[in-house]
Amino acid sequence: MVNKRLQDAVVESGRSVRHLAGKVGVHPKTFQKWIDLGGLPHPRNQYAAGKVLGVDPSLLWPSKSKPGSTAEASDVDLLPVPSEEIGEIGARVQRLATSNVDTATLRHLDLTFEEAARQYERANAQDVYHEVRRQRRWVEDLLSGAQRPLQRLELHVRAGKLTAVMGYLAFDLGHRLLGEMYLDEAFSLADAAGHGDLMAWVRGLQSFVAYYAGRYNDALAWAQDGQRHASGGPQSVRLAAAGEARALGRLGDGAGVAGAVERALTVRSVIPESDPIGYFLSFEPFSTARIYGNAATAYLSLGQSETARHYAELALAIFATHQARASHALTLVDLSISHLSGADAAPDIAATHMHEALAIGADLRSDVVSSRAADLLVASRRWNPNPSVAEVADAVEEWRRRAVPPSR
Repeated sequence: MVNKRLQDAVVESGRSVRHLAGKVGVHPKTFQKWIDLGGLPHPRNQYAAGKVLGVDPSLLWPSKSKPGSTAEASDVDLLPVPSEEIGEIGARVQRLATSNVDTATLRHLDLTFEEAARQYERANAQDVYHEVRRQRRWVEDLLSGAQRPLQRLELHVRAGKLTAVMGYLAFDLGHRLLGEMYLDEAFSLADAAGHGDLMAWVRGLQSFVAYYAGRYNDALAWAQDGQRHASGGPQSVRLAAAGEARALGRLGDGAGVAGAVERALTVRSVIPESDPIGYFLSFEPFSTARIYGNAATAYLSLGQSETARHYAELALAIFATHQARASHALTLVDLSISHLSGADAAPDIAATHMHEALAIGADLRSDVVSSRAADLLVASRRWNPNPSVAEVADAVEEWRRRAVPPSR
């Protein structure tokens, strides 16, 4: 019996049976039999034909919608869920329930990350780098397995943090290109996880690296983009103090420096501060002490030695009572430079602080330390006739040479 509804739908479509059969995925003769003999196609073919013709399949084959239809009851092929698909469903459900990650694994990765941040303040970057790299490889092995969707996102966040630390450490060990590549990867991981705070944190490290590479406009741009992701939250403190303020200082923007420092202190004031120092590589907001230290560096770049001295002394009052050798030594360098310039220069006091910096940071091996020691040497040149400055300047030069990372 001719299927008049299907025949009319074909005519109205203006397309040939051959064309329609190709779209449905059957032989043209099969499609023609559906019209001429009123055959009842498999449900998936009914759906495909209806979709191609733009007609509800139940209108083309009304018997399909009748629960008591003899054709439906007698033809096993018309079952809506063939038996082989049951296994497929089971496998998919099992995959959703399977994971090589649990809460303890994620916590272990978090603790590893925080320990790396602590160790960086007390040990050489090279020692920390190897441990972080080992953990990063482990995360990559985990990612090659199965996790629940939210756990996989959490793994991407941990991978992003560890990768960013590797980027900063690679830079500090003299491998700047490698460091920047790691930081690019870290930002991609943060972006894939949709983690705004992590994106902001990585931008802060990218700004720091650009600053020490002498690319101050880039440092400012990275920090400002980071602020977009931070949305005024905790990460905005780091971006304002270590990113914007210091870059603006190098670019000669005094008002910009003052504004950035003020913003950092304002945000910091409303965030509980459990650790008076914090760690530079930690994901926690910058501490007040670190804001002071970065403000000192920014104001030194502007030639405002008195203001720089004020902030350096505020920072040192905190650094000196805690185990933060790198921060303590570098802030002493800033304090020394502040006493070597300005109308109230005091070279003898500068020399005393230079000796302190040497005693605290003698065995630090870091490109950052080497760079800051070089700044101190430049500032001390005009005072070389002063015996105390000349004597310690030679020691600083030796310190700068020793600070060059062994891997470079």
